[in-house]
Amino acid sequence: MKRNWKAGVCAALCSAMVFTGIGPVLTPYLENAVVYADENENSGVKKVFTADQLKVAWGDADYELADGQWKLSFAKQYNQVKWTLPESIEMSQVNAVTFQVADQKVPISLKVYNGGDDATAANTQYGLSGQTEYTINPSGDGAIDAVGIMITEDKPENATVSLVSVTFELKAGAGDAKLGDNIIKNGDFAASEAAESWNSAAGESVVSVAAEEEEIADSGLKTYGVLTRNQETATPGDCFSQDITDAVEKGETYKFSFWAKLSDDYKDAPEEQRNVEFAPFYVSGGEATYLGSYSAGILSGDCTKTLKAGEWTKYEGTFKIPKAADQVVIRIIEQGTNYGQGDCVKGTYYVTGVSMNKIEREKPSIEKDIPDWKESVKAALGNDVVAGTAVTGDEINDDTLMELVEKHFNAVTLGNELKPDALFNYQLEDKVNTKTIQFKGQDLEVPVVNEAGDSLDFSRADKLITKTSHTILVR
Repeated sequence: MKRNWKAGVCAALCSAMVFTGIGPVLTPYLENAVVYADENENSGVKKVFTADQLKVAWGDADYELADGQWKLSFAKQYNQVKWTLPESIEMSQVNAVTFQVADQKVPISLKVYNGGDDATAANTQYGLSGQTEYTINPSGDGAIDAVGIMITEDKPENATVSLVSVTFELKAGAGDAKLGDNIIKNGDFAASEAAESWNSAAGESVVSVAAEEEEIADSGLKTYGVLTRNQETATPGDCFSQDITDAVEKGETYKFSFWAKLSDDYKDAPEEQRNVEFAPFYVSGGEATYLGSYSAGILSGDCTKTLKAGEWTKYEGTFKIPKAADQVVIRIIEQGTNYGQGDCVKGTYYVTGVSMNKIEREKPSIEKDIPDWKESVKAALGNDVVAGTAVTGDEINDDTLMELVEKHFNAVTLGNELKPDALFNYQLEDKVNTKTIQFKGQDLEVPVVNEAGDSLDFSRADKLITKTSHTILVR
């Protein structure tokens, strides 16, 4: 079959749906046809978090809160500090995040976290210096729950900086979110039969209901659930759990909240054995995926906290229900170290005030009464020119984004999924099978792509292409 190789006119389309920056590479005719995907990008309200509102979640640099600023000192390359925000903010509602700093004596890298153990590359800016304010335009799913500062200097000397505040510039209408009804059954443990709603993963342990004479913290409740574990028969995985499959809508984001307390069984336990986690799992195609603080874009906020025995602690965050989920189960779990594979007290702990409310916002829309960009490209450059964009696997699930793509483009390529690290799992511990081939007279070890032992063959492309290209479209 004859194949026609055609040039692709590609433009980056970020998940915030802002289409910008291509004017200089287009003809004057096309500069007037650039499409701005979201006409509602105007600024809305601003939320300012001062230094004393930011709580250190983790840091291997020296840090001290003094004079209303977080004063940081870095001794080694990649030293950093991460702060949790007083509240989680939906990523889709944020235009920009601005860090105000002072007394900067070293280039810094800034991070915006949407769940997960580290910020994504798209939400990290490196080597910033010479200003008192730096701005990141974040992208991705989930909610922003933390920010961070890091240095990359190889041998830092007198490397200091102070964080004054972090400001979130929200999109117009971002404050209009409403919460739906609580979808959790018996989250207040007020009914005598409430325990039955929390037994889906209790194992041999027993869930019961109890009450205190005084109100629990500021929860407005006196009743709570008790998980009693027998040291001989219980497993670290025994926990409070509830199947919420029939109550949630796939693809929607929910705000979760609850209170938890450890019993005196944990009084002398080390910190790593006093973590209570919001750790749901979902099943898709018969395979279970377990979620936690590492699940960027799905979970954000207070997924894990280290508790002090005898003290009630509040958790808040967001949970975006995966569209592929056939079953969804929430778990509030204390499982010891190494995700239940290490040491575990397996003691009694308590939960109350569990809620999950759908975050309801008006669905964004695209401008439909403007020319299709792909038609403008054809008119200016000819019918053989392809107007394409990159779309990641996650973005395919965004109905509004895909409506925009279908209107303005006639070709797409995967954003990251065809890169070598995605194809061959370079980031995983499992070793990738390889074989040795001859390339320009030298031995070269390359990944094996199938059971037959084949490797990728770029010979035909090498003969056709004389310049480096990001994407080749074949028709």
